Amino acid sequence: MQMNNPTFNAQQFNADWSYPTPIWFGVERIHELVNGCVFLGKHRPLVVIDQILLEHPLVLGALERCTQAGIDLRIFSNFRSDPDTEMLEQGIAAFNEHSRDLVVGIGGGSALDLAKAIAFMAVQTKPTWSFESLPNLWKAANSNVPPIISVPTTAGTGAEVGRAAVLLDKLENRKRLLFHPKMLSSLVIVDPALTLTVPAAISAAVGIDAFSHAFEAYCATSFHPMGDGIALQSMGLIKDWLPVAVRDANHLQARCYLSAAALMGAVAFHKGLGAVHAISHSIGGAYGTHHGLTNGVLLPYVVAYNRPVIEAKLVRLSEILNLAQPGYESFMAWLKGFLANLGIPRHLRDIIHQPFDADLVAALAAADPTARTNPQILSVQQYKTIIDNAWSGD
Repeated sequence: MQMNNPTFNAQQFNADWSYPTPIWFGVERIHELVNGCVFLGKHRPLVVIDQILLEHPLVLGALERCTQAGIDLRIFSNFRSDPDTEMLEQGIAAFNEHSRDLVVGIGGGSALDLAKAIAFMAVQTKPTWSFESLPNLWKAANSNVPPIISVPTTAGTGAEVGRAAVLLDKLENRKRLLFHPKMLSSLVIVDPALTLTVPAAISAAVGIDAFSHAFEAYCATSFHPMGDGIALQSMGLIKDWLPVAVRDANHLQARCYLSAAALMGAVAFHKGLGAVHAISHSIGGAYGTHHGLTNGVLLPYVVAYNRPVIEAKLVRLSEILNLAQPGYESFMAWLKGFLANLGIPRHLRDIIHQPFDADLVAALAAADPTARTNPQILSVQQYKTIIDNAWSGD
């Protein structure tokens, strides 16, 4: 493992947090997965894991330690990016068939969301979309949900500390969110060393995903000064360290800070998200684009449209980011340059290479649960305007 800074001490990043779920953070702490199972008093986990990670030395070592300690592992890797309800049903069948008592998710956002959804839906009797993230639907659920351990391998989605899971509804060809407080992981193990193998383009996309989480949470209108503070700190870390990780995949110090920033962005977005995610969910479901990349393309256009209601907040954010002449103009100039330097495309037409229905996407975005906490409530036509601008570059 390459050390880029001779004064860098990886051990200084090892810490145990609770925000509010227990978080074990530190380099190579995935080896403590066996301790996590014991900590929760469970010994029969269903391990929901990206197939490619079954070849990762650190992951293999952690799973081997579990087996040697008598943990009865069952692997479920029969899924792909943007999991749908069919994959969910297969996972639930695997959970029930082998009498599992715990779900462990290892991977990116898709693996973690699917793991949480399997644990939650394994004890439900109502259909999946009965628990969509809409007001009060979660109250009808069986809350006797088995515990969940989440081990993220990218620094971006924050799914490890979220209470929702994003799934693809293939019938309606759109992404939908399941929500329940008990989908919050019982334990999170964040090992920045796992992110060292993430390619530069993916690191950039998931890093911008984390930035968009923090930015939209910060701009959401509800009163939540704790969320605002965490979001501001997250954006500051991403500004400083994401370009470093994209330039040098083996920069462990950058990976540590980005893993923390991703956690922070997701903790902050318990406050709410906004139009970036509302549109991105809709485009991703219909056209299969990468979520973080789509967020990055959309972010400047949403910032511009929301300007009248977030301009004062951008002054404070610009100060945190150490920008000259804090305010909207300064922030937008920095944001566009930041995205360009990371290789994020400027237009939706750069990432969608098929016939595009902006009217459909606008309608889906306006109905998305994250639209409720945008700084201003937007009509379908207003969403259409943002989408048209992002397509043309206006």
